[in-house]
Amino acid sequence: MNFLNRAKMIFILLTVAMLSLFVISAGAEEKAEQKPAKQVFIPCHPPQADYSQDGKLFVNANQDIPMLVLLETGTEQKNTQIKLPKKAYDVIFIDDTRAVVSYGPWGELAVVDLKQSIVNKPFKVGESAEAMCKTSDGKILVIDSEKNKVILTDPKTQKIIKTYPVKGKPAQMRWLVPDLKIEIADAEGKTISAFKLTQQTDKKGK
Repeated sequence: MNFLNRAKMIFILLTVAMLSLFVISAGAEEKAEQKPAKQVFIPCHPPQADYSQDGKLFVNANQDIPMLVLLETGTEQKNTQIKLPKKAYDVIFIDDTRAVVSYGPWGELAVVDLKQSIVNKPFKVGESAEAMCKTSDGKILVIDSEKNKVILTDPKTQKIIKTYPVKGKPAQMRWLVPDLKIEIADAEGKTISAFKLTQQTDKKGK
């Protein structure tokens, strides 16, 4: 191989090497610029709606007018509308025939007999009453975003059992361990707190 051909070969090899380095560098920069995928916070039940435990009923809190819409998911798919005294922020089943609604800025909850279409008198739980989760024995965890706390209450006795202070603005919840540990997130789905229900606190969250 003469000098000219050898020079051409060296030039080609150097060019290939430089292109390879450029591609590797560009790929590394692209990976560095990629942001991690945003994790979606999935609450303990669908927002403003819920399914009965047997899956035969679906209830939705209408966000435009004070009304619950109950759908029987069997072959007939019967649709029932239940009027409320005011708009509900959230709704959750406590058994196969009853649900609890939260009345948002009024800070109240109410038990609704879905079979009889009867809305019981509301009871006060906080400054606000928003998203809810339930325990297996029918107790309710409800967010009070005005006071940045989560309230555990029993709709049967209409009494507050415990109050859990939260750092940040709570908006949604989900179970980490059913009936034991709950996770709290803000409206954007960012986790701001997690605690066990057995955590020592009093009714005022102290």
